[in-house]
Amino acid sequence: MKTIYVLLFTIGLTWGHYTILKAQDDDDPPINDQLKAMQIGFISQKLSLTEAQAQQFWPIFNTFFAEKQVLVRKIKRINKLNVNMLSDEQAKAQIQEHHTLKASEIELDKKYQDKFLKVISWKQLLQLYQAEHEFRKMLLQELRNRRHGK
Repeated sequence: MKTIYVLLFTIGLTWGHYTILKAQDDDDPPINDQLKAMQIGFISQKLSLTEAQAQQFWPIFNTFFAEKQVLVRKIKRINKLNVNMLSDEQAKAQIQEHHTLKASEIELDKKYQDKFLKVISWKQLLQLYQAEHEFRKMLLQELRNRRHGK
């Protein structure tokens, strides 16, 4: 099973980078099939999921990821506001909303922690958080490389 995930990951890396990276540039990017396959392969490899774990883990992760994306998009909209067009009161309201969304993000992590721990170990949960970070970092680096013609 691990071999399949690694193969999907490799195919995803070598095929269709432009589509994936283009989606990253959009204001409200949908996760396309290639990006999802890459993400599954990358996370599966990092967590060393058994087949039984994978069957239980991915539905939980997919729901978690969808909920997190909603929060991330809202934070992203605040970060893209033209500050010069806001009054101090409007800016204050946006900062408070930003803090609320960040707190909601932490609460979401806590909520899903218990669900994940029914399927994976504490060590694998930490590896999941690290893998998510590494995956985003890898995609951003690829985007930078493409923009600079590398």
